Amino acid sequence: MQRRHHVDVLSLTTWQMTIGSLPLILLAVLTYSGGPDWTVGFVWGLAYTVILANAVAWVLWLYALRALSAGAVGALAVLAARGLAAGWRQPSPAEQEPAVQPVTD
Repeated sequence: MQRRHHVDVLSLTTWQMTIGSLPLILLAVLTYSGGPDWTVGFVWGLAYTVILANAVAWVLWLYALRALSAGAVGALAVLAARGLAAGWRQPSPAEQEPAVQPVTD
C-alpha cells in the first residue's frame, strides 16, 4: 500500500481500530447484564491490565517490529494467536472434572 499511495500509519491504525470496535460495541450492547462491582481488587487488576500489561506488550511489539525481520515478526504473531486460541479453549475450573473420582460404596 505504501508503494502506491502515501498512507499515514497513525490514521490507518485509528480507522482500523474504530471500524473493528463497532462489532464489539454492538455485542456489548446486546449482552449487557449490569456493571462490575468496583472493589479495590478490581480497580488494581484493571489498572494493571490497562496500564502496565498493555504498555509492556506494546513496547515489546514495537521493538520486535523494529529489530526483527518480517518473517520473525510474523512467526511471533502466529505464536501469539495460537496462545490466545489455546487459552480461549481452556475450560474454566468449574467445567473441569475432578482429577480423582470419589469412591462411593
